[in-house]
Parts: sequence; C-alpha cells; structure tokens
Amino acid sequence: MKMFGKKTVELFTLCILLIFTNCTLRTDQEDPYKQIGSTPGHGTRVRYYVVPDGYPQFEDRTRFIGNLRGTWHEMGVQYGQRAGDLIRYASDFLWEKNSKKFGPKHLKEDIDRYAKAIDEYSSKMTIFLKGIAEGASEELAKSPYKGKLSNFDRIILNNIFASLAWMHPSPEFHRGKTTPIPQKSSMHINPTSEEVSISCTGMVVSGKPRVSPKGFFPSPSLNGKTIITQNMDVGEFVPWGWNVAYVATPSDPEANVFWSISMAGMAGGNNMIVNDKGLALGLYAGRWKERPKEFDDPTDFGITWQPLYVYTAAYADSVKEAIELLTLGPTDYRAITGKKTVTHTGGWGYMVADLDEIAMVEVTAHRYAVRYPGDMKEAGNYLVYGNWHGSNHYFDENKVRKEVPPPLKTRYGQQRSASFDWHLRYHLGEVDIAMAKEMTGMTWLYDIDTGRRLDFAEDGIIPIYLKNSTPCRLESRDKGGTMWASCAILKKNGKSEIWWTKGRPSEWLGPWQHINFAGYGK
Repeated sequence: MKMFGKKTVELFTLCILLIFTNCTLRTDQEDPYKQIGSTPGHGTRVRYYVVPDGYPQFEDRTRFIGNLRGTWHEMGVQYGQRAGDLIRYASDFLWEKNSKKFGPKHLKEDIDRYAKAIDEYSSKMTIFLKGIAEGASEELAKSPYKGKLSNFDRIILNNIFASLAWMHPSPEFHRGKTTPIPQKSSMHINPTSEEVSISCTGMVVSGKPRVSPKGFFPSPSLNGKTIITQNMDVGEFVPWGWNVAYVATPSDPEANVFWSISMAGMAGGNNMIVNDKGLALGLYAGRWKERPKEFDDPTDFGITWQPLYVYTAAYADSVKEAIELLTLGPTDYRAITGKKTVTHTGGWGYMVADLDEIAMVEVTAHRYAVRYPGDMKEAGNYLVYGNWHGSNHYFDENKVRKEVPPPLKTRYGQQRSASFDWHLRYHLGEVDIAMAKEMTGMTWLYDIDTGRRLDFAEDGIIPIYLKNSTPCRLESRDKGGTMWASCAILKKNGKSEIWWTKGRPSEWLGPWQHINFAGYGK
C-alpha cells in the first residue's frame, strides 16, 4: 500500500465500509422478512415512483410474507397481520378516491354488490377475505378513516379497485337498464388528474409441440420447459405498489399449494399465480371494445378476478379445469345463481398454462372465448397478450357460440403483442428463463407488419421507450411504469420455480426475488 497516499487509503477504506454498511442495512435491518424469502436484489427506481402526499414511498422489493398455513380463515389472518400497514395505505387511498367519485353511500352499496358476487362464486373466498380483515384490524384502526367502512368492506374495496377504476357499471346499469351501454373507456384510469393507460404484456411458451387442425406448432423452448411471463404496467400512480407475495398451504385436502403476488389486501393473482401442480395463470386487462359497436357488452357486478384467480389456483389441477372455473364457474355457483356461465366485471384476459397445454381465455362481463396457439397465426406453440382480444368467436351467457369479425386495427396493445410475437418467431427453439426475463425488460418494439426492430422514435434520435409503451414501460418514467414483473418455469410434483421483480425489470439490481415449492408441501 506504500504506493498510495494516506488519504487515498483512508478514502478507499471508507468506500468499502459504506458499501458493506449499505448491504447490511438493505438485507437485514431494512427487510424484516429476510428470513422468509427475500433476496438482496431490489428495484433501483421504485422509491422514486410518485405517491400521493402523506403516503409512504413504495418498498423497493415486494414484501414476501411467507407461508400462509391452515384454514382459509387462518391463512387470511396471517396475511392481514403480516401486511396490515400496506393494506391500510392502499385502503386509505382507495377510500379517498372512490368516496369522492361515487359518494360514501353509493360506494358502500357497490361494495355490497361486489361482495355478494364474490360470495356467490365461493364462500371460501369470503372467509379468506374476512380473515385478512381480522388480521389487519390493528393497523386499520390507525387509519384517519376509521369507522367510514367496516374492516371487511375495506378489504373488499381493495379487491374491487380495478373494477371500480376501469370496468364499473354505468349509472344507467345501476338503475336497472341492462342493454349494452358503450363505455367511454375500458382501459384507462384517472387516479390523479390525467387519463393513463394500462400496458400489461406477457407470454407463455410450451415445452411441447402442438398438433391441431391448424397445423404443427413447434415448441419455442430451448430445453423443453414451459415458461410463462407477465409485466404489470401502468402509466401513473396506483396503490398496487404496496404489494405482497406469499405461498399458501391450505389445510383443505382438496386445495393446492400456490404462490401469488398482488396489491396488499387483495386475495391474490394481481399479475400471476402458480400452484404446485404446475398450473399457472396470468392476468391482463382486455381490449374487447375493438369490435363493431354491436359487440359491446355492458360491465356488471360480477366476480372480480382476485378471488377468482385464488380459487382457480387452489382447486384446478390443469388448464382444462381452470378454463371451466374461469368461464362456467363451480357447480355451487351455477346452482346458487341459476347462471350457465360466470358473470365477470368487464373485459379481461386470463392466460392459463400447464405442462401439457396453454390457452388464452378472453372474457367480457357476459361472454367468453378461448383461443389456442395458431388461432392468431402464431409460428409455434406459444401465446402472447398485450391487452388486445383476438378471438374470432365468443360464447354468450347461455353458452351459445357466435362468430365475430376480426378486431379493428389499433396500435394500442397490438403493438406490444406483435413485438413479443416477432421476438419469439426470431428465437424459436431458443427460449429459456434468461430470455424470458430479458423479454420482460424489453425496451424496444418490432414493426407490426415487417418485424423490423425499432429502437428509436420517428426522429431516429429519441429512444422509442421514451415515446411509446414498450413491454417494459418507461415513457412515464417515475410516475408509475412497470409495477412488477413475474416469470415462472412450470414443473411437476411441486417443483415449479417463480421469479419476480418490483418495478421495471430493466432497472432491477441483483437477483430476482425467487421461490420454488420445495418445503411448502402439505
């Protein structure tokens, strides 16, 4: 060290100490859940995301609240106890926003309508949500809005956030008019003062080839693995940044072990959900309005997707069973309601995958369609989705199939869908988990028609991610952007692996948060 001066050595030593101290704080003192699954990686810009005045910044990792075990009520209590503060932040914001928008009395009436739909679909999910409310009661008692709603109503409010924001029935529908009512917008939210879009993008590649009447579709996978991904993207503040991940091990002998990620207080499935049978589901808002007007479908007080996804992950072992629960519902649901199909809140896309099959379920409030690889001219056994329904048919609420014309041309959603499609076409037989993670962080686009890679906007100077909604959304910068991204490799016998980030995957530093189901079995 003689070649260095004393001040240089001291500066070098100080730098080492600062690095060591920062790592120690981040992995120990700042992370109370380190012992149950957190990793040192973190989203480098999440702490700069805009939040309303008076609220804490988002944590730069998803809070992993560990293994929830026991009955549905017991698991809910554990959830609420471990995430009560985050549940309170989200609930407070949603009360502020929606009580002003709808009025307290009307909001309470709508909460009751959605709660009824959840209970009709599955009383188990009502029990789970009541457990969350009980577990979070100590934190909810600290809220300045204590007493405005019951704790259970506040949990329902967290679970219906997306429906209130984008798919809520119109005033005419509230008054009993049930004929189709065109929506002003099915894909925008106005949480501050601007109208902003949702831009979720995802894919699933099967580890097996598919043979169908539409042809032979080779597996895009490098090593025979089925891989599913999803980005959860918004362009402005949403309370989803106060989020949690967990593994649930229900004591119900008929229920599966499953992993989920969601905004705190939501049942789960606010992005992706995976169970120990190798079944995965990915969630997307759907662009069903890109049809002629006669195909519009009114929104409804249906089952919101958080409890829908949790129930499906817990009680479906395959894509076939998942599709039935998503479209027709449990037998008890049909008996209680007298319905033949599930009533949803509005337009959503449900990607489902297991080791043998992959499919895309596209729904509106009263209609559904299921498409498979080849239906949108995929080049292999894969599916992509970017908030853009593409099925050429649907089944109505009486399960009657009707043909529909192709979606109207649009750049919204279709651009991102096409970009993933082109990328997979260029890399058939090469997709592994590393490439899947790379795709979640994609900050470029492909031309829809030619497949030419686009790195810059029309001027050839500004990067395209600053001007367009790329799969990893950056043009909104720190107003919101990607809230989180997930990737999973599906495996048998409880060996599936899941990775996820908080914030944009292109800005994540270090290992992704990660679990497999080893050690979580019953």
